[in-house]
Amino acid sequence: MAEGYEKISCTLAHQGVAVGLYSEHIKLPNGKEVDWDLVKHPGGAGILPVMDDGSILLIQQYRNAVDRIALEIPAGKREGQEEYAVCAARELEEETGYRSDHIVHLTDSIPAIGYSNELLGIFYADRLKRTSQHLDEDEWINVKRFSLEDAVDMVVRGQIIDSKTVTAILLYNQIANKL
Repeated sequence: MAEGYEKISCTLAHQGVAVGLYSEHIKLPNGKEVDWDLVKHPGGAGILPVMDDGSILLIQQYRNAVDRIALEIPAGKREGQEEYAVCAARELEEETGYRSDHIVHLTDSIPAIGYSNELLGIFYADRLKRTSQHLDEDEWINVKRFSLEDAVDMVVRGQIIDSKTVTAILLYNQIANKL
């Protein structure tokens, strides 16, 4: 725990399919005690697929949390202690039907640091080879192709709002000219 903070208790309130909701009782450096919610998540990975011509693939899917169709990079949660790059490679093929032996780490992100411990590894992949999608039974995904410039414009205009996707597009855009 960070210096001056003391975790007095951590109680599981609800265990879901992918996450656990905990109530933590914390003593602050000033001596005051507070209760905070914590969502524990096994972590995951997202990957930006880059085609040979420099265009990128995004997936389009319904997200019930915001009740809308969203454009995102392929992503998912880790299986057990799966390495983040392995998770990213698996999600790339499952969701887009492409595989790559060239997966590059861009950054790590904690998407909701105020209430969740989820760590998300963010990657890009190029030198893609076509295989086939292997969607989970609860996934309904359309794969869309965009120029990197159009994707950056969609971020700026607020059409792409998913944080892992915004991060991946903007970071990749920064390095794309140097590759």
